[in-house]
Amino acid sequence: FQADELQFLLQQSRPEIYAALLLEEQRFAIAIDLIKARSSLVLEQVFAKMASAQIPVGKNMLEADVERILGIDIAHKLKQITAAIYLNVDEDLVSLKKQYEALRTGINELYPKRKVIQIEFQLT
Repeated sequence: FQADELQFLLQQSRPEIYAALLLEEQRFAIAIDLIKARSSLVLEQVFAKMASAQIPVGKNMLEADVERILGIDIAHKLKQITAAIYLNVDEDLVSLKKQYEALRTGINELYPKRKVIQIEFQLT
């Protein structure tokens, strides 16, 4: 978001929408950071361990065998970060939709003669 472009919400007695949008931006940044952390772990440690064990790319393996090759620390980090990504992104999608609807409603209330784009979210 461009915070300065949303400041009209503060001036029009809709500060809760402004604050919620900034929170959404922070939540999005957390999701991106988790994805970057997981990618870094995979690129820097997982691939190296799998290559050292001479495991070809795409080979089907039992989870226990993968944990043994990677080591419990790397396997645990990978599981935890992956679970956090799924949880965070799922929650963010629901939250983002809710905040978009609040923003759209707020804009319609503040500027009733203006048309506002309707976005349809496809959440599965």
